[in-house]
Amino acid sequence: MEKTRNHSHEVHTHPTLSVVIPTYNREKPLRSTVQSLLELGDVGWELLIVDQTQCHSEETENFLLSLPPRVRIIRLPTPNLPAARNVGAQETSGEIILYLDDDIRPQPELFRAHTRHYGDPTVGGVAGRLISPYGDIKKLDPRYHSSPFHWRHIRFDQNWDLREVESAPGGNMSFRRNLLFQIGGFDENFVGNAFREETDFCMRLRKLSYRILFDPDAALIHYWQTEGGCDHIRFGSSHFISFSYYIDFVQNNFYFFLKHVPLTAVGELAWELYRNHIGNKENMDQGFKHLYLRHIAFCIGIVRGFKAWSRWQRNPGGIRFL
Repeated sequence: MEKTRNHSHEVHTHPTLSVVIPTYNREKPLRSTVQSLLELGDVGWELLIVDQTQCHSEETENFLLSLPPRVRIIRLPTPNLPAARNVGAQETSGEIILYLDDDIRPQPELFRAHTRHYGDPTVGGVAGRLISPYGDIKKLDPRYHSSPFHWRHIRFDQNWDLREVESAPGGNMSFRRNLLFQIGGFDENFVGNAFREETDFCMRLRKLSYRILFDPDAALIHYWQTEGGCDHIRFGSSHFISFSYYIDFVQNNFYFFLKHVPLTAVGELAWELYRNHIGNKENMDQGFKHLYLRHIAFCIGIVRGFKAWSRWQRNPGGIRFL
């Protein structure tokens, strides 16, 4: 992995910044996130909340109505994370768009660390660091260094120095706004949990010869809330919403594999997906019903992933971006 010296991309004039937060079924975490961002002060940035929640609590609704003018709220009736990112890009005006999750606490240097690298015209995006609220750093899978598919094993909680990376974390990543339009935005064929949608975007960005830098100073605490959001339902057992989650999870992964890896490797990756998330000991210990539903979800996800890829093949430039 190529390392980059800090001083080579430090600039004194920062580009204008728009912060976009897609949110779905969050209450207290959303309020805490927005409040912590406002506490960073008014440094010429704007905030757009793309809200996909059908009905908030009274406390959250009153909070959103009380926000200052530089915070805008866009309502989306149909939840779709890539669509929320695209709407955010369309509605903002900053040269740089910073995407954040709705359950975070920013560190003081977050904005400056993101924007300081865009004086280099070869930089298309910046990946920020995700700090655990418990202060732990999980061990990096050694396959990250040896696998031809590094995106499978990357972790953004690492205490790395400044370096070039292949992808960025969806909850803390920034890009040049004009490039979002140039490559057609985020692919809305990624559904539900939208797993791999940010990696897909980054790989398309890098195909245009733009670099993505990881900056450890572009840091935030990520609370990985299980209350609300589109990810918590995976922790269910045999409940229908957990079943639906795994259909989307398999579909998104398989669709991504078909788009970005050689067809000769798709079978191997699909088998690993099965072993890690379907036919593993944890699911087997849950009993026959649970294991049966996981297998059904896997089969449906594979079929839907193939159909999504077939649609994309017929119209590769057809990612909706108004």
